[in-house]
Amino acid sequence: MSAGASHQVRLAGEMLDAACDALAAYEELVRARVDAQAHPPGPPAAGDLETDFRRWMGAAIGHLETAGLVLDDAVARGEDALAWALAREAARLAHETLLQLVSHAPGASDALRRAAERALATWSDPSGADEDQVLRRIARERLGVEAG
Repeated sequence: MSAGASHQVRLAGEMLDAACDALAAYEELVRARVDAQAHPPGPPAAGDLETDFRRWMGAAIGHLETAGLVLDDAVARGEDALAWALAREAARLAHETLLQLVSHAPGASDALRRAAERALATWSDPSGADEDQVLRRIARERLGVEAG
């Protein structure tokens, strides 16, 4: 794995860790709300905000599991350009998930705020100018075309 790909994998790992910390903090907030309120038996009413919090939590779990699998694949592949692109996508998914958790949080949480701040300090925008070059290189390699 090239220095660029390994750096991208490291950044993606840090972003994924921060997003997982945010998910843990979000889960604590949701659990506190569930524990604080008695729910009648049966399915929740349409538009139930508590159900929305659980839906966002479930979506975040799926997104972060996916990001983790993509990052694992980036590490295992060893193809420099593709490993770089996979790590970038894992970081992007983790970053977007973290922002969704923060925007849908059912209240304030110091742990959620700290996770978001850590992620933003690590990588505030998971897009970059060199992304175009790497993605074009991946396509050239797949097509067997020389650069030009």
